[in-house]
Amino acid sequence: MNITQELKSLERDGKLYPADVVNAARSPSSPLHPYFDWDDSSAAEKYRLDQARALIRSVQTEVRITSGVQFAVPVYVRDPRAQKDVAGYVAVASKPSRDLSVEIARNEIRAAIAMMRRAEKISAALGVAEQFEEAVQHADALMQSLAALETA
Repeated sequence: MNITQELKSLERDGKLYPADVVNAARSPSSPLHPYFDWDDSSAAEKYRLDQARALIRSVQTEVRITSGVQFAVPVYVRDPRAQKDVAGYVAVASKPSRDLSVEIARNEIRAAIAMMRRAEKISAALGVAEQFEEAVQHADALMQSLAALETA
């Protein structure tokens, strides 16, 4: 049985619950078993690291721009200079260099585009995708204008 079939078999009333997945994966013979860390010490440490990441991402501060508009922004964002497998965050308020600021903005837009593409695919599968492409095109244009800032 493949992973999709295994997960499908765990559905109850058309819903899948994480607790059911973990319980099914406990068996070493389950195809889900290798996707979990069964060593409680290392699993606990990984969970604490996930909690720390969630905490870091959740902290926000109010920012007022010159036009007087005020809004909340994250205090920390992922440092785009950090290696993929190394966690690292940079404070937005530290006013990073222009190059780093542009790179941070591009990373945020890239993440938004990825989420928009995901939503577009899900909406298409559900038969309700009408105007996603236009929104993605606007985000792509924003990425291009940021790229122009890098060369300016």
